[in-house]
Amino acid sequence: MLTYTIRAYRTAELVLRGNHAFDGGNRNEPWPYVMFVWIITGGDKPIVVDTGPKDIDEINRGLGDMCIEPVVQREGEDIRAILARAHVDPADVSHVFFTHMHYDHVSNIDVFPNAYIVVDHHGYEEALRRLDLGLCWVPGEVIFPMRDQWQDRLILVEDQEVLPGIRTFHVGGHTPCSMAISVQTAQGKAIITGDVVSLYENRDEVMAAMRRIRDEANIILPSHDPKVLERFPRGIGT
Repeated sequence: MLTYTIRAYRTAELVLRGNHAFDGGNRNEPWPYVMFVWIITGGDKPIVVDTGPKDIDEINRGLGDMCIEPVVQREGEDIRAILARAHVDPADVSHVFFTHMHYDHVSNIDVFPNAYIVVDHHGYEEALRRLDLGLCWVPGEVIFPMRDQWQDRLILVEDQEVLPGIRTFHVGGHTPCSMAISVQTAQGKAIITGDVVSLYENRDEVMAAMRRIRDEANIILPSHDPKVLERFPRGIGT
């Protein structure tokens, strides 16, 4: 059985107010958050899950008062530095998976000229519908090229195996395009959850997603928890 190794790379950090971290949370309670880029190796070519933020000032303007401490990206945490540290040539990356299409997860897709772009089918169609209404949540720098230039690179997925040992399934909840990525590793099945495990915009979908993740995963990889780096400093599947 083909198994993979997953490494989480911090690309930014912030301290979020508790009421934005959890439903009913205390506004003044600080919750440290980390933004991750995930690199998966073990197949023919490297794979990336989420590409991180590009313009930190823009993120901070968008978050406004949601943060106790603003988003900070330290030296060596930008996408190109992360790839260099991982010894990955961006031109060699075969697939980029998006857990969802918020700015902090989809910026820098232009760094990967040859990668297939894997997104949730239902969410992509909904994004295009809302784009026509002027209500799209996906950054213009991503959704317009997806629609107009990258059709031959798009892989629109539902609950399916995309590559041997790598599956996707729709979770919704956080955004209409939220999906989880299940990866077979030497330590068991690891699921990169996206933001669905940390925010509660749609409780029914979130709880259903959590039940499925709990039932299927040997290893759970939340999208913003600093403990990922503490628990798996050498990656998963090594």
